[in-house]
Amino acid sequence: MTRYDITCLECGDSLRQLSSRHLRRHDLDARSYRIKYGIPRTQPLSSRQATARRRELAQQIRPWEGAARSRQSRPRKRAAQE
Repeated sequence: MTRYDITCLECGDSLRQLSSRHLRRHDLDARSYRIKYGIPRTQPLSSRQATARRRELAQQIRPWEGAARSRQSRPRKRAAQE
């Protein structure tokens, strides 16, 4: 893995990220790929640059704040009365 790409351990292709579409070509998903090659669950299957860019965008957009607001504004459901 370099700053700009990651190498697929199945076929040797260099990609910015190991997408689910690419992994399907090998009849794998991210979970089975990680298990097969002993990759920790916390390690991203993307290049360092792609991971940093996604992190930067998330900090700008802050989607967790919108989710918290929408949860607070929803009326709570009552338990079903018997």
